[in-house]
Order: sequence, then structure tokens, then C-alpha cells
Amino acid sequence: MLSWFVRVCAWRVPPHPTSVTLIARIAEVVGQLSVRLDPARDLRLRRINRIRSIRRSLAIEGNTLSEAQISAILDGKRVIAPPREIGRRATPLPPTTD
Repeated sequence: MLSWFVRVCAWRVPPHPTSVTLIARIAEVVGQLSVRLDPARDLRLRRINRIRSIRRSLAIEGNTLSEAQISAILDGKRVIAPPREIGRRATPLPPTTD
């Protein structure tokens, strides 16, 4: 099926030079943006996303821990919450690699 698509597209008019220029500029800007992200910010964003993901999966199970409490658990700190909230569900959280 892909070969049919390639044959159909092969006879079409080549793209306009202005289109090629715009596509090249967009690719250049995307490349610059990806380079600007510093590693520390990237790690921080990963940690935030990980905490939010854990929070959402625990909420599905009926757990009421907040993002701050989950962050504290990942940091190894004590958390004030009902024992059933921390005991069974939050303890199996994998150790952080950040």
C-alpha cells in the first residue's frame, strides 16, 4: 500500500521554493529550542511529571495524598497522612533516579 502512495506522490509538482525555505526555518527554530533546555531544568520537569503521574494513579485507587506529600515520600521524609494512605499504596513507589 505504501508503494502506491509513493507512486502517486512521485508525479506531483515539486514544492515551491518558499515552502522549502519556511520548512527549513521551522526545523532550525525547533533545533534551537531543543538545545536551549538545560539539563537541570529537564530533570526538574521529569520529576514534576513523575509526581503528577503517581498522584493520578493513586487517585484512581482512591488515595488522597497530595503532590506535596508524594514528593516528600519520594524524598524519604515523614508525611502526616492516614496510615492506610501511605502504607499499602505509596510505599511501593520506586526510588527516584533524579
